[in-house]
Amino acid sequence: MAKVNAFSLIAIYGVMAFTVIFVSATPQRRFSGVDDLTGQSSQNTGSRRKAINPMTEACLACICQASTNCNLTTRCISNGKYCGPFLISRPYWLDAGQLTLIGDRAERAGAFEDCANDPICSAQTVRTYMQRFQTDCNRDGAIDCDDMGRIHLMGPTDCVNPRVPTTPFFKRFRSCYDKVLQLSSA
Repeated sequence: MAKVNAFSLIAIYGVMAFTVIFVSATPQRRFSGVDDLTGQSSQNTGSRRKAINPMTEACLACICQASTNCNLTTRCISNGKYCGPFLISRPYWLDAGQLTLIGDRAERAGAFEDCANDPICSAQTVRTYMQRFQTDCNRDGAIDCDDMGRIHLMGPTDCVNPRVPTTPFFKRFRSCYDKVLQLSSA
């Protein structure tokens, strides 16, 4: 089985931005407010599928791809409602624990925007949010990347909405992740 990582996704999409976001780095040196947030194992022995660490780099890359084509120059849009390459909202950032860049304070005006517009801080915000709100949105008995995409789009409560698969975001997300799955099974 081929190992899929961010560099494999570069081959799929030719997007150099993935290398910036997903290069292994010590998160605590880049921003503050986070402990170990690499994702948790989820396992359901009665399920047909078992997900381990559903928030993988490949999953995170597909969320970024579906959000903005992983455009690192994306700033705030919709009158400041969504910011950065993951299009994070202020409530999402608050729920994720108000991560900030090193030396910044969450209470400072602009701290949300600076984190959301920073590729590393925003990626860690998504990881933190997913770790906190892991939910089996598609009710298949496993928490996996499909659920992470749904949670990113709709939040942990509304991610079960049957219209999620018909949204443009989720179609882009699934297209990306289906390619990842094809690579990993090759």
